[in-house]
Amino acid sequence: METENVRLGSGSTIDAAIGETPCKLDKIRDVIADTLHTTAVKLDEKAFAPDAQPGMARYAKKASDWLENSSERVREYDCAKTDIKIRDYVSQNPGRSLLMAGAAGLFVGILLRRR
Repeated sequence: METENVRLGSGSTIDAAIGETPCKLDKIRDVIADTLHTTAVKLDEKAFAPDAQPGMARYAKKASDWLENSSERVREYDCAKTDIKIRDYVSQNPGRSLLMAGAAGLFVGILLRRR
């Protein structure tokens, strides 16, 4: 996995700041990755079960591979690095960040109001 050496406003780098900022979403990320992996394994087992339909095995194997790849990508995701990049972006572009947050809030409000 490649590391990026992006300068923050204070002159420090993302790699240095990651050690200082623990990510609170690591447990959630691991649960999601484990669930994807478990689902992939179960799907793979059912695809090659004796009572499985012969034509479905190919599609189930593709879905199982897709879920396994997704599990690996979720597990490799570094939320601390993303957090630092977002904070740096917000500090460099406060107006645009407020506009995007307002638009997202409006969109979520519209979606929730309809239900």
